[in-house]
Formats: sequence, structure tokens, C-alpha cells
Amino acid sequence: MALNVDWNYIQALFIQGFGPKQISEKTGVNPGTIRSRAVRLKWYDLRAKAQLPVPQPFPKSLNPAGSKALALESQRTQSRLSRVIANQVTALESHEPVTAGRQWSGVGEPRRWRLNP
Repeated sequence: MALNVDWNYIQALFIQGFGPKQISEKTGVNPGTIRSRAVRLKWYDLRAKAQLPVPQPFPKSLNPAGSKALALESQRTQSRLSRVIANQVTALESHEPVTAGRQWSGVGEPRRWRLNP
């Protein structure tokens, strides 16, 4: 008994990134059949082309003054972030290391642990 299969729909799902098994669960078509058709009709190439990043055109609204303002804001942000990170590192370094709540009892094998009181 032949299935009434919408191969365009299956191809669209495949190109979107769904695997043959997932498509099979949605459509009822054997995953091996989907895989062989994908190879024969080069759907893998279509999928690779569809997932390439689309280059965005450079906005024409940025004039040289806008570029300078953007660069200045970028420098300010980097400076602020470096200060915040430096303060956080200093604060972390000033604290004692925290143990996991267990330490070796010193008796017998090191596999024996006791909880800290």
C-alpha cells in the first residue's frame, strides 16, 4: 500500500534541521527512505547552504561622527567592565577558600571521611 507522502514538506523539515528519525515520527515515512532520498536529491547540501549566516548590509545611517561616538561608548564600556571584574577578583581573592564540608580524618585510608562539626 503506497503512502500519500508530501515530499516537499519532508524536504522542508529536513532543511530546517530535523533528522530522518524525527521526520519519520511526524510523517510515518521510514527514516531509511528519508535518508536515501536526502542523499539522492542532495538535501544535505541544501541544508548546509540554508544554515550559512546571511551577511547583513552595513547600515548607511552610521556617519563618521556616529562611528566615533560608537567607538567612544565601546571604550567606556570596556573600561567599566574591566574595573568591575578587577573589583570582583580582588574581593574573591580576599576570602578564605571554602571546603566542601568534608575533610580527611587522618586515620586509616584516605577514603574515610568525616563531616566537619
